[in-house]
Amino acid sequence: RSPCVDVIIPVFNGRETIVAAITSVLSGQGTCVHRIIVVDDGSQDDTAEQVRSLDASMIELVSTPNQGVARARNLGIERAGAEWIAFLDADDVWMPGKLEAQLRIAGEQGAGFVCGSVSVQSALQSCRISPQLLARGNFVATSSVLVKRSVLQQIQPVFTPGMTFAEDYLAWLKCVTLTPGYYLSNKLVDYILSERPRYRWGQ
Repeated sequence: RSPCVDVIIPVFNGRETIVAAITSVLSGQGTCVHRIIVVDDGSQDDTAEQVRSLDASMIELVSTPNQGVARARNLGIERAGAEWIAFLDADDVWMPGKLEAQLRIAGEQGAGFVCGSVSVQSALQSCRISPQLLARGNFVATSSVLVKRSVLQQIQPVFTPGMTFAEDYLAWLKCVTLTPGYYLSNKLVDYILSERPRYRWGQ
């Protein structure tokens, strides 16, 4: 499959986990990936050096002053050029074959938004995602999202800066009103166990 996915990884003080996150993209996703855009959101540790140590040509490291996860993801989206965009948090890893499975189901279902499970036993069966279904509650794990860039281009900004709660949920609701969505019950993502509390951006 030709490279058609840009992966966006926002990171803040993620030296413990960033290499594992990026490696799960480099080594487990076949030929789907065009670029890995790592947005270093003002890290005060050696996150940037850890990223550079991987020395992979498809990695683009963007360093910014600390501005929060919403702006970091938006910046990644601005830099992306591939047909599809996938999101990965710096303390998660993808399961092998994640993108290939999602691209296949997207083609079969005509979906422009595909997400999946982060646990072995998913509470939800594989199904199409309607706005009504998603409106009942957010079951979308950000690190499992694959979405057409053309869909995100219709939502500006994709993630609302300054929102400290559910900024991702709002973005996904907008996406599934613009394109058919699909949920895969397959486990697509694993959490890296880290001493660092999750999602403590800029604190």
